[in-house]
Formats: sequence, structure tokens, C-alpha cells
Amino acid sequence: MMDIVDDDLRASGIIAQLRRMMVRGPTEFEDLDLNEAVRYTTRLIHSELVARHTALDLRLGPQKLMVRGNEPQLQQIVLNLLLNAVEAMGDLPPDRRRILIETELGDDGSARLGIRDFGHGLKDEELAKVFHPFHSTKPGGLGLGLSICRMIAEAHGGRLAFDPGVRDGARIVLTLPGPSGGPRP
Repeated sequence: MMDIVDDDLRASGIIAQLRRMMVRGPTEFEDLDLNEAVRYTTRLIHSELVARHTALDLRLGPQKLMVRGNEPQLQQIVLNLLLNAVEAMGDLPPDRRRILIETELGDDGSARLGIRDFGHGLKDEELAKVFHPFHSTKPGGLGLGLSICRMIAEAHGGRLAFDPGVRDGARIVLTLPGPSGGPRP
């Protein structure tokens, strides 16, 4: 019973924090290099990857990948997606725990970031609900992380979606418009 109360309190706190974040007014956007935001975030999570015996394969495009956005918010997306990938492989032997991060410039000038784990993947029925608030596939999970990430992506004029063609593990793709097509304050 206490677990339910604790979860309710935690969810209430998160929702209150989200409301405060939304009331603060317009978010500051600037032109930034998505590759650099990814590099910075992977440095932040490095010790967690080492502790969880998870290899990181970073394949960033050779050029700057410019987008218009709020860097802390984009870093929050990357951090959440990386932590989800780490957790998805928690029961695998250490030699099979690997995350692949790739970036590329789309033909339409968009920036694409793909994060792939090699865990058990998601069933079709899970894919249909994975972005719904309060839906979680993790024991004890609140189910807010991916929904918040999608909300941030959409606020940047982008989208966040799982690649349905991946069967060994899961791959999620963040697509953002280039700096000329991004949101303006």
C-alpha cells in the first residue's frame, strides 16, 4: 500500500514540476549542433554505462548537425532515451549490452538521431502505447519519460518514433528540422 502512495506522490510531484515548466513562458531556442549535444550527454552518462557494463558505439555524422532548439531540453531527451536503452538490456550478459547512437542529415535538411539497444525489443501492442502518459513497460515505472520526450520533440517542430522494422532490440529516432525550419520564439 505504501508503494502506491509513494508512486502517487512521485507522479504528483512530476506533474507539478511539468506545470511549472510550462507556465514559465516561451522556451529559448538557438542554433546548436545536435552532435555536440549528444557528445555532451554521453559524457554525462559515461560512468553509468561503465557501472552497468554497457558498451557505447557512437557514430555521429562528420559534419555539424545544426538544429534550432533548447539544448538542455534536447540533452534531456538523449539522456532519457539512453537510460531507457541501458535498462532494456539489464538482464542480458554484459558482453551483449551495447547501445548504438547514429546521427545523420536527412535529404530534407532534417537532423536525425537514432538510439538503438540490443535488448528484447518491444511487442507491437507495446509500441502502440509506449508514448501514452502513465504507460510503462518497466516495473515501478511511471510511464512519463517517453511522453515528455515526445512533447519536447514536438515543441521543437520534430518527432520521436520507434523504428518498427527493428527486431533485435529497439531503435528510437528523433527527427528535428534544420535551423531554418525550427521553431521561432
